[in-house]
Amino acid sequence: MLSRQEEKENGSEMKHLPYQGFVRLAGSKSVIQRYLLMATFNRFETILKPGSLCDDVREMASAARKNGVKISISAERIVINSQQILPKKDTEVKFSASATALRFWLARAVYSRGKSVILISEALANRPLKPFLDRMETLGCKIIRTQSEDPKFPHRLEITPPRTVPDSIETDAKVSSQFISGLMLSAGATGRFLHLNFRSNPVSYDFLVLTEYTLNSCNVYTCISKKECLVKGSDFAVSPVVKVEPELSAGAFLMALGAFSEKGAGFYDPVRTYFQPDWEIGPILRSMKAKVMNRQNVWGVKYAPLTGTEYEMDSFPDLVPLVAVLALFASTPTTLKNISRLKYKESDRIKGILTAFEEIGARYLYSGKTLVIFPYDETPPEVTLDTQNDHRLVMAFLLLHLHFPQVELSETKSVRKSYPGFFEMLRSIRIDR
Repeated sequence: MLSRQEEKENGSEMKHLPYQGFVRLAGSKSVIQRYLLMATFNRFETILKPGSLCDDVREMASAARKNGVKISISAERIVINSQQILPKKDTEVKFSASATALRFWLARAVYSRGKSVILISEALANRPLKPFLDRMETLGCKIIRTQSEDPKFPHRLEITPPRTVPDSIETDAKVSSQFISGLMLSAGATGRFLHLNFRSNPVSYDFLVLTEYTLNSCNVYTCISKKECLVKGSDFAVSPVVKVEPELSAGAFLMALGAFSEKGAGFYDPVRTYFQPDWEIGPILRSMKAKVMNRQNVWGVKYAPLTGTEYEMDSFPDLVPLVAVLALFASTPTTLKNISRLKYKESDRIKGILTAFEEIGARYLYSGKTLVIFPYDETPPEVTLDTQNDHRLVMAFLLLHLHFPQVELSETKSVRKSYPGFFEMLRSIRIDR
């Protein structure tokens, strides 16, 4: 059997993958979760279009329902009605798998009407939690951490909010963009003034910009930079219908897939304005010489020989697994910088990527913050890659499986976290089905 390098030298071309076409994506879970959080503080009725059935949205919706919000969820739309009188105190809520929903809810507890009780699964308790609790205590929260009697949610937090939340807060912005967004949304929805001073450049800054945009669209003056953020809660109001940008975790995968599609693959583009950091997949692919299509109502990619790139990933950490796999098919090395935060995602994604590379025999250099990936010129053995129950690793490793069917994945169910219709979407654009 010839190696891939020998095939190139013999004039063989890389086979195109049998996928082409464009799909309509579900709504962004990041946008939807922000509106669900605000609904627990303020009375409004709105329709978010399109909707999402992903696990992250379902967990946030469950918590919001327990605090008086009426919510109807479908793939086409999410109807939120918090016109009724909201409860004067919080009820007990549970979080199983959504770290995003948990971090939003922890920030919400700072502005809560009364005591918050949060039950947490073992998996979420193993994610970094102490930095958020420490920050909350400095803001005046009283936190009691005990074991619960529910074996599925063994960790219990009882949080008493401060009598008065400080107007001006200094914080380490590298802890979590979700926690900071939660503070911004809670202040805006409760009509408070909030001035955040960042001691360091914010991680995933684009998500904070998404929060700024969301609050401004609700008539809450919000202004953010990489040094500070200002929220002036005033005449809070939500549009009767909110057009939700597409879920770009799936969109990024489609564009990566398009890099191996003869006629291209991608998604329909109804909003033309994106705030999710995954939007950066377009510029990254351009830097790798892919043919990126961004015209009229379509956003996608079609095949062209890929070259390596050098890219700063600190603001786009979720894209690292996908880009790392793409880099294997480039003709020159790729350098991904500032990726150390990947250790603290749904799984230790750095470990997941490097273990996969070892198992297929890919060459790389890793220094702690920087990953250099060399072109992959081999045929991998039969192997099962450990996804660590992480939806981003599923999507990244699936690209390898589509090229090399002997590369299997340990599981694929975790993709429900962000896009439960992921494999149906993929089948819809397969041209030899």
